[in-house]
Amino acid sequence: MDPGHWAYKGEGNANLVLSYVGPDAALLGRVLRLRKATDDDLNAHSPSPFSLDYEIGFQRHVIAPLLGPEYVAPADLVEVTAAFLEEVSRHVSAARPPGRRSRPLDLSQSHAALIKDLTYVPRQRDGEAVRTIAVEIKPKWGFLPTSPLIAPEHEVKRRTCRYCMHQQWKAKLAAQKQHDGHVANAFCPLDLYSRDRARVRAAFDALLPNPQNNLRLFVDGQPTSLDSDQARSVLAEHFQTVAANAMDVLFEHLTNILLSDNLLPRLQQHQRGLDPLDIEGVFPLYDAMPEHLRTAVPTLDEWKEITDAYCSGATERRLAVEYQPSSAESARVIREYLISATLKDCSVIITLWLESAKQSPPTEPNESVILLPDSPDGSALRYRIGVLDVDPKRAAKIPAHFLLDRDIVE
Repeated sequence: MDPGHWAYKGEGNANLVLSYVGPDAALLGRVLRLRKATDDDLNAHSPSPFSLDYEIGFQRHVIAPLLGPEYVAPADLVEVTAAFLEEVSRHVSAARPPGRRSRPLDLSQSHAALIKDLTYVPRQRDGEAVRTIAVEIKPKWGFLPTSPLIAPEHEVKRRTCRYCMHQQWKAKLAAQKQHDGHVANAFCPLDLYSRDRARVRAAFDALLPNPQNNLRLFVDGQPTSLDSDQARSVLAEHFQTVAANAMDVLFEHLTNILLSDNLLPRLQQHQRGLDPLDIEGVFPLYDAMPEHLRTAVPTLDEWKEITDAYCSGATERRLAVEYQPSSAESARVIREYLISATLKDCSVIITLWLESAKQSPPTEPNESVILLPDSPDGSALRYRIGVLDVDPKRAAKIPAHFLLDRDIVE
């Protein structure tokens, strides 16, 4: 692969994502996900225990059965060399946010994940490429915990959105350090998950002035600032409206899509169902486990067994203050919690493009169409919805989850 044919698309804590911009038609509409070097706060001798092959298997055997395989982007492994990684790292360095550049690529990785780009549709209309608009949403936690293992002094968790509390905690921390830092936004995930039209729309409106990493816009697969003139101009052309109304029209379409689709209800259901004890119930189980059980990495077969048992309703949960599970049951509870943690941190991608209303109906299960009766050229708005960032979480992070939860609440 030519390093010059890959452009920066985005990154998280663990991975950097590149989009293909070269001439090979077979690679159009694909992204390359590369692992970054180990976090500074992790022991240098304890890299991630999850290989790319393992992560792909986790998505296939755990996430797909829970959310529906139609929502999970297919992925393949491709070989990469150290020379390719070094060159592509130099090539995209200037496009990376300054705060991310301290984390280089892991030059020891031998494979990368080649994934369907959910933000781009490589199609043509009247001989020209179809313009694609995509929105990435991080919906975060969609429920209030009800576990009886929550301490009485932490009752606020039962009535206050976790994301909202976390926002206020970050803002307070920044103020204490007396420097320009985190500014809390007014977005509440419970609104987004509510299935109430006014609340879902309010969630989008709250994100616009301060989207943080919860709302991102892509035009033809490339990230575009939400508050830019370019974004408003492109959206106005796409939705056949004036620039001043463009974001309003986009949010109306997104609201309609989320209200009609099954993805968010499934996310909410399984976030809650896989985390009935809350971190206050999970951490003591983790803390009491022998070291060899704490550090054991589940096999893909074990993940599949846990998921199958959960989906069949075969797992019993005795929610009581005196809850004393066996070691095997503790391991299951912890692994279910880790699946819930993945679902709480995933991204939802909604991709929209215009096609003739006379085109054949969508054939993909995660695609649908919105008729535009006022369109002067008989266009219809098609959309596709899927999930990203659904990798397994490390059990070793559970103590950090517990401490963060305590800090946020107190």
